[in-house]
Amino acid sequence: GGITPRLATKYPRLAREHFAAQGRGVEIIEVGGSVEVAPLLGLSHWIVDLVDTGSTLRANGLVEHETILNVRATLIANRASQKLKLERHLELMTRLEG
Repeated sequence: GGITPRLATKYPRLAREHFAAQGRGVEIIEVGGSVEVAPLLGLSHWIVDLVDTGSTLRANGLVEHETILNVRATLIANRASQKLKLERHLELMTRLEG
């Protein structure tokens, strides 16, 4: 019984694997753009998305329910390139931090 929850995400494989591992059935709808509007438009019950501060979720009346995966961005540079183009590497790092 019951309704199978619809879940909107840009990350269908991750979402499918997560819910399957828990034995929870969901219908996955792959979307691009602003995933958080899917529940507002009646396209889904839940979303799976990247969350930093949660302000976009709150602005759309959503609350974070479960963490699937903790991620972080890592900048990797080729050592030779970094030495040859140090100015450009430093400029990029400054822009990324800002």
